[in-house]
Amino acid sequence: TTTTCLNDDGHPFPQIITKAAPAKDNEIGTCIHNIFAAFDPESPRTEMVRMAADTIERHGFKAVLTSPDAIISSIETLCKFLAKSYGKAVKIDHELPFRELRNGQMTIGSIDLVWYTASDECVLVDFKNIPNAGRNVLDPADKSFLGHYAPQQRAYRDALTRGGLSVKACLIYLPMQGKVIRLNN
Repeated sequence: TTTTCLNDDGHPFPQIITKAAPAKDNEIGTCIHNIFAAFDPESPRTEMVRMAADTIERHGFKAVLTSPDAIISSIETLCKFLAKSYGKAVKIDHELPFRELRNGQMTIGSIDLVWYTASDECVLVDFKNIPNAGRNVLDPADKSFLGHYAPQQRAYRDALTRGGLSVKACLIYLPMQGKVIRLNN
């Protein structure tokens, strides 16, 4: 598996969402996932920023994630990229339930985002919250290499395809950096 950053400007990856205080990365990731899952691109931006602030407070991260605006900017960046690259969404599913029995092993979870460009076409997006991620996530020799998620993405893609959808692309989105990564399987 190789990786390609689809919105690469050749510079080091910026940190759009930063942690202002120590916190467990997986808990921060859950908070950001919850904000993204509640995001509605049709709602007024001020409502979305308020929702993000409320979610951050409910998670107890007010001193850690100090810019709800940055989190909303990140999901807006993704939505703009998807619309420009693949077409406007006719429907968006957040946290789409996923269940599959493969080779005697049951996998249960949810697909972070399914961006439907038509009733039978979509783009699959998986969020990976990796603080301070840089170009290292594109390097197969690095322990943070995003290519390690290829089996997960294949399982998601196969399930969507069996459900009658044509999957135009399988992407990983790094919310903290605003980068869109394609796995080339």
